[in-house]
Amino acid sequence: MKFRFLFFLLSLFLSLPTWSQNLDSDIPKRACLEQTQQKNWDKATQECRKAAEQGSPAAATILGRIFEKGLQGEIDKKKAAHWYNQATEKGSKEAAYRLAELWLTPEKGLGFDPKKAAFFLEKAYENGHTKAGLALASMLKNGQHIPANHQAAFRIYQDLAPQSREATYQSGKMLMAGQGTDKNTKKAFRYYKIAANAGLIKAQRDLGLSYLENDNLFNAYKWLDIATFQGDIEASRALHILDGRIDEHTAKGARKAARSWLCENKRRACP
Repeated sequence: MKFRFLFFLLSLFLSLPTWSQNLDSDIPKRACLEQTQQKNWDKATQECRKAAEQGSPAAATILGRIFEKGLQGEIDKKKAAHWYNQATEKGSKEAAYRLAELWLTPEKGLGFDPKKAAFFLEKAYENGHTKAGLALASMLKNGQHIPANHQAAFRIYQDLAPQSREATYQSGKMLMAGQGTDKNTKKAFRYYKIAANAGLIKAQRDLGLSYLENDNLFNAYKWLDIATFQGDIEASRALHILDGRIDEHTAKGARKAARSWLCENKRRACP
């Protein structure tokens, strides 16, 4: 028992340097966060620099933001990019996303380089940044400044669909058109419906138009009315045309269903 206790003390003693180093490295990080929360930008810059130099990706990201926005009085995009790069190398998805935005916005001082932007969007997406994934998929789908790759865009949208109504809707669009995947109108319809019920107005409009193409006038009117109420002009035009095809009894029931949905989803005051 005596020897076991001595061994425990020896192990504890040997672990103290590593433990203290970890604690010391955490102190400037905490100070960086505290000064940032208090919006004391001069002090935040000092403390975040210390933490970033000790390897904190969060501190480097904050430092990049400070220089990007000139929060301490000096707008410097190159310094912002430097700290964002450092944070990205250590796995910061937010820093990678911020770098991509800098490379896509020429007026921000780094120039315009869509390939670099796509590179950093991919890094951010791979680390779980949903907005970065959506931006990358949009670029790939539309061939926006980089070569189009519909299959890659569809894979990203499918991956993000569980947490993003936009990705769900875009998956439906690509399935409906057979773009980057085999055409599947039934599956596309299901995606539209999920995104529409999640409140995405353009999905509500396209769901209504899909019902209209299939002569389901009640549901076409319902969803077009929902989208129209929220300001969608294309839905309003389609609804105007539909008024000439639908009987008043069906239209009245569809309007009631639309108002019920809007009320339940807090898009309008309930009666």
